[in-house]
Amino acid sequence: MRPRLEKSLLCPACGVILADALVPRWPGSLVTSLVVTTPEGHRLQPVGVGVRVRMAQQQVAEAPTDREREAAEARVRYLKRNVSELVYDLRCRNGHRVLRTVPQIVRAMRRSPGAWVSLG
Repeated sequence: MRPRLEKSLLCPACGVILADALVPRWPGSLVTSLVVTTPEGHRLQPVGVGVRVRMAQQQVAEAPTDREREAAEARVRYLKRNVSELVYDLRCRNGHRVLRTVPQIVRAMRRSPGAWVSLG
């Protein structure tokens, strides 16, 4: 049985804590669950990729600058590569956004030796 795993998720752009993540142990279960909580204590829910793709495509169309349009296009490409997964859209207090799937976050948590995990 795997022990309970708790880590803080860091923004790859600036190093600010995005959220705290917990992978509880579930005896006899092969399913990995993930609980993600903002630094303010609000629990986040992952969203299906279809919803996020539509939102990101709208952001591409409405982007006021080339830089913002490129970032939105990159999000659309990322989401389309991970179409079968649940995705967290994490935002840091400095305005950076990080899209990661549940398996990517859990894998990063398991591979990181410390209490913090960079999602870069």
